[in-house]
Amino acid sequence: MHLLRFGLWLLLFALSATLSAQVSFEAVSNARQITLNGVVEVTFNLKNGQGINFQPPSFDDFVVMSGPSTSLRTTIVNGQKSSEMGYTYLLKPKRTGRLVIGNASIKVADRLLRTNSITVEVVEESKNAGEAEPYFFRTVPSATQAYLGQQVLLDYKLYLLPQLRKERYGIADESDYAGFFPLPLNWYRNESEVIGGVQYTAWTLKRMALFPQRTGKLTIESMNLQAEIRNQNDPSFGFFRSPGERIALSSDPVTIEVLPLPEGAPDDFTGAVGQFQFSGVVDRRMLTTDDALTLRLTITGNGDLKRVGNPVLRLSDSLDVYEPSVQREENFDYQGRVRGEKVVEYLITPLYPGKYEIPATFTYFDPDSTKYITVATGPFPVEVRPGKNIGRKPDRSTADADQAQKDIRSIKLRHEAYNLQKSFAGSPVFWSLWGSPLALLLGFLGFRRWQSRRGEVDPEVLRRQRAQKAAQLHLQNAHRHLEQNEARAFFDEVSRASLGYVSDKLHIEPSRLSKPLIRERLIASGIKPPLIERFLQILQTCEMALFAGQDDPARMRSTYEEAEGVISELEGKL
Repeated sequence: MHLLRFGLWLLLFALSATLSAQVSFEAVSNARQITLNGVVEVTFNLKNGQGINFQPPSFDDFVVMSGPSTSLRTTIVNGQKSSEMGYTYLLKPKRTGRLVIGNASIKVADRLLRTNSITVEVVEESKNAGEAEPYFFRTVPSATQAYLGQQVLLDYKLYLLPQLRKERYGIADESDYAGFFPLPLNWYRNESEVIGGVQYTAWTLKRMALFPQRTGKLTIESMNLQAEIRNQNDPSFGFFRSPGERIALSSDPVTIEVLPLPEGAPDDFTGAVGQFQFSGVVDRRMLTTDDALTLRLTITGNGDLKRVGNPVLRLSDSLDVYEPSVQREENFDYQGRVRGEKVVEYLITPLYPGKYEIPATFTYFDPDSTKYITVATGPFPVEVRPGKNIGRKPDRSTADADQAQKDIRSIKLRHEAYNLQKSFAGSPVFWSLWGSPLALLLGFLGFRRWQSRRGEVDPEVLRRQRAQKAAQLHLQNAHRHLEQNEARAFFDEVSRASLGYVSDKLHIEPSRLSKPLIRERLIASGIKPPLIERFLQILQTCEMALFAGQDDPARMRSTYEEAEGVISELEGKL
């Protein structure tokens, strides 16, 4: 009984420690810059905690127009409950300059939590504010100069004077983002911005994450917007109201200059551009020369994972490594940016007993510092004890031959069990029939070994020959996921089938795969543009589905049929 109580106490203690670690208290505002006649909204948010004795900061440089107004929100996602309580103030500045809103405090259990401070820049209002445009539409990139593969955020913003409100809107004629790998983000915000000395409410209607796929000056075409807006000062503004003003706006085209990566990249650089974290784990620390261990490496960051090759291992010659396999590669929306995770597994077999260390490094290019940065995980100490096999690498061709010999021996044993007539069993016909398969097999194995020694078996030729077969295997897996309505796994297999096919068929390294390069190689191979566009559309469909989580069965089936047909047509022409 005492042991049970002690265990429950430990469980409650661990649970409370976990919950307390998730509690946060922070301050946010809807503007970093306002005019002297403007208003800023500040909210102090307490997440996952029950607080008492809330103390706001002193608003010496502001007039409190209203507040605090409180809000409470509780959400449950995948069984995980979270809560958020907010204290909101509307503040009007008393003077111009950089005004600081200090720390608020609240007590949670036995802890006193404080928020961060916020700085708001207050500027004079333009003398021509009364003649300012009431609304306009812009395409706003986070940068107009970026490196190849660097994530660039692109916001489509509708700017309205503070007294105007957006009712509804529709977007048309979106750019095809030529030269970029685009991903949409779930980011819908409104905040105050000062443009030309006039304060506007900026509504972010759409945000895209763009990853440049080629260097040079790339243009993003304009977008057209149709919206309905309403003036809050209009006497008809209210529940019973007439339709608002309908407007049609277009944003200006935007040009982004894409720079090549600097020279001097380390040998283990495989294409990662952005900020990344790198970690690893092995599934065992002790084994024999008959066993194998798995090294799992995880890459997390804000770069284009499709451009990131597998980390390069530099191990002792006494450790044999198989080709790595990608266990997971996915992107997700994280605080208004694309963040991705790639998990790669390496199967390692020891050849000799002893004590070894397994290190792993990963190099990426950081656009902020314009430097190549190498991070490491491990080294993981491993102890290998003697087994039956020492100093012998696993050889699949030898294993296949050994299996074939075993099959032949088993055929011979079954053959001898039959009650055959003695005259036939010892006849030349009998020996020729029995010996022919063995002679053919041994002759084939000998021929392949001779080819290998002569260097006549080109791995790239074999890779191209097996491209369609590998794609068909992925499509078979995709069909199984289609029947089970497993959307993510389905689109992942279709993407692997398509990308793997062109990688093998056109001899493109996986780390260099990109739509422009695929289009270039297919054109050089004599493939007509309509078929190329159909193939690229399959890739685009899979990318969007994997990111946005689409699960429409009809769309999945049409994608499967299209991928099967396009790969078959490409095989016939290539």
